[in-house]
Amino acid sequence: MKQQHDIATPWVIGIAVFLAMAFLAVVALFGLPFILQRMNDDLPGNVDGDPSSPVMFQLPGTGPAIQYGGVPVHDACSLVTMSGLSSLGARLSRDHAVMHSHLAGDVPLAASAASGSSAASTCAYTLWGHEVVNVSVHQTPFNTTASLTRLVDQATVLGSPVRSSSGLSIASWHEEVSEHLVIWNADLVVSISLQTKDSTGAFTIDALMSNLEPLVLSRISSGPTAPMRHAYGSPSNNVKDPCTIANADAYTAAFPSSDGSASIVDGFYPLFAPIPESEAGRGNARRVELSCKRSNIADSGQRRTLQVDLVVWDRPEAAARHHRKAPGSFLTDNVSVTVSDVNAAQVIRSAGVFR
Repeated sequence: MKQQHDIATPWVIGIAVFLAMAFLAVVALFGLPFILQRMNDDLPGNVDGDPSSPVMFQLPGTGPAIQYGGVPVHDACSLVTMSGLSSLGARLSRDHAVMHSHLAGDVPLAASAASGSSAASTCAYTLWGHEVVNVSVHQTPFNTTASLTRLVDQATVLGSPVRSSSGLSIASWHEEVSEHLVIWNADLVVSISLQTKDSTGAFTIDALMSNLEPLVLSRISSGPTAPMRHAYGSPSNNVKDPCTIANADAYTAAFPSSDGSASIVDGFYPLFAPIPESEAGRGNARRVELSCKRSNIADSGQRRTLQVDLVVWDRPEAAARHHRKAPGSFLTDNVSVTVSDVNAAQVIRSAGVFR
């Protein structure tokens, strides 16, 4: 009996191994795809577009440059553009937005006797290494000659020696956590600063600032242009510019007795459409949150600001989850609006955009 058992054992083992291999083959052929499919069913759904790619891009402004008191005004975002920074090796941060301020349209000189130190246009970009590029345009008659003189005096002292090119004066200097470049003539001062306090050293700062100089000089010499536009691609193709919603009519409705015209707009444009944490496991919906402020130019009266905040989702079900009740009335194209206080110095209109 012992001999029979010894002879049978290899045969039994062989059969067992064969059956096990056959079973694994069947699982691999039929069961594994089924298992993977069930796993994929439990994973968040795909999102249109590459989540690592920006959805916002810039377009040149259309038509002539905006005028203040009959004088065309330079646009800060047109002097330093996203493509210009990219050509110099600077990448924009996915965690921050482009901020753009400019005149909303042609403004008569009577709108302000003296605009003080406020810039006629500003533009701010945050770079991948957490550096911040700030561009500001001071120009007469929006700014007084005296205010320009103060800026030039500072640049002349801190940026000595002063250089010249194409009829423009140039000064640059280094501070502990910032780099500065100022370009000017009798009627214009363009200031560019690179804030480096939180820099991670993603690129060579000195090279960026030196290469920005000829780029900006060329754009200034070409003359003022219409403000740069900010638009969106997939998956947020239908994102509206909030500054078209915070328009002159909306401002007048909010402040019927306001002092000064609503002539300054400040736009906030995110580059990416992030996936909010609350959407995990719900299809990974992406959203873009934009805003715009429209303010008056007040010589003596109260400064009043209308702000519109837009939240645009790439999936209607996500919008429904996060905006179950559309507050207030509809301003344009099913954008819901809430006015906090029409008599306050600041009115905030919150909007949810549903696709």
